[in-house]
Amino acid sequence: MGYSEFLFLNYLYFLLRSVVFLPLRDQGDRHRSPVWITVIIGVLNVAVFGVLFLAPPTDDPEALEQVFQAITLLTWGSAVLSLILSLGGDKESGTRRSFPWATVTIVLMNVAVHLLVTIAQPSLEPYLLVPADLLRRDGLGALSIITASFLHADWTHLLGNMLLLLFFGRSLEDLLGPLKLGLFYLLCILASGILSVAPQVALPLTQGEVPSLGASGAVAGLLAGYLFLFSDRQVQTMTIVSVPFLARLLLDRALLYPILITVPLVIPIPAWALGVHFMATNILGAYLDQALQEAELGYLLVGVFAHIGGVIAGLAAIFLFLPAGLLHYRSGSESAS
Repeated sequence: MGYSEFLFLNYLYFLLRSVVFLPLRDQGDRHRSPVWITVIIGVLNVAVFGVLFLAPPTDDPEALEQVFQAITLLTWGSAVLSLILSLGGDKESGTRRSFPWATVTIVLMNVAVHLLVTIAQPSLEPYLLVPADLLRRDGLGALSIITASFLHADWTHLLGNMLLLLFFGRSLEDLLGPLKLGLFYLLCILASGILSVAPQVALPLTQGEVPSLGASGAVAGLLAGYLFLFSDRQVQTMTIVSVPFLARLLLDRALLYPILITVPLVIPIPAWALGVHFMATNILGAYLDQALQEAELGYLLVGVFAHIGGVIAGLAAIFLFLPAGLLHYRSGSESAS
């Protein structure tokens, strides 16, 4: 790969990564998402961003990191709150069969584990997924795939995964029921972890020695199941744009961390577009990670292979849990069209 091609792919990848679509509701929701929460958080983001521009330059990275974390927590937290407030069901129309108990339970389990880790601060190393250790049969073995899926690097990592888990999980739970949704989620955890092992071990620089954690592989499986069933739905999203190093480049400010600007609009986009954006970002990231390691320039800290493995797992596993009548209906509809 030539330098110009590598530079282009690098910029394209980070451009895709800089735009995040947070799903708030879709056509299956009776309640309108509280857009005012989105507007308030957007105003707060713009206000903090403006204060950083006008404030005297600072070289204190800890202070800047605290500001960045506060903005991120407000942003993700508002989206999660918007989604939680629209969890109620419309039993008469059947768009929401019941409260998504399994989905909410999984979310609470993740939050409880993160709280415990934050308070107790134990060593997480034995519970992380290290692909090379898995092949060497060191540590917890395959059990580390499950333990790592309930661990998160920080609150922003947790909130991002839980937001997507809530959105995609509740729609799937309406159709599958709590038990099948829980089993489907567990299968996505295991399959996404297993499918990510081989490509990570094959990487020339890290060779599977970099530990991974987070629920994103399993959430990618839920995304795949959602897209298989509801790809034609319109999803109302809140858009977040990450502007890394903008102030340093333009105003010589010591902003060492990206600033998140929330677009205070609820923008409807097709569900399939979420899938295209997700897969394009991760496939390009996997290709870029390979190129970086071949050139010995470093490696990505994002689990792109777990995300891709999760999508493959979700598409394959959803057939095991769907009612036979639904598969027959979809087959008949596709034949008629």
